[in-house]
Amino acid sequence: MKEDKKTKHLSITVRMLGPLHAIRKSCGLPTCVEMSVSQEGLQAIDIVRELGLPLEKVGHVFCNNTAYNLEHLVRPGDRVTFVSPWVAGTATKPSDRPYLGGQEKS
Repeated sequence: MKEDKKTKHLSITVRMLGPLHAIRKSCGLPTCVEMSVSQEGLQAIDIVRELGLPLEKVGHVFCNNTAYNLEHLVRPGDRVTFVSPWVAGTATKPSDRPYLGGQEKS
């Protein structure tokens, strides 16, 4: 975990794969970023919005190599990867996305 001394926030590492990688690259944006988050963390869907990723192209989030849905709470120090529904092997509509497993941390 890296701590940003100015904001007292900790960081996460976020990667985008598949079509999300191509979208970021075509816009001249990095495909792997480090973001500051509060100690309380934030939901993966909020990270998607903050990065400006098209929600319909995000299938699942992998957090520390475990698949979760987009409501998963991402905490400081986590390694996050967003994949498209195609890469995750799921349906293309967000409402059709199955939950792939993993235990939510309380």
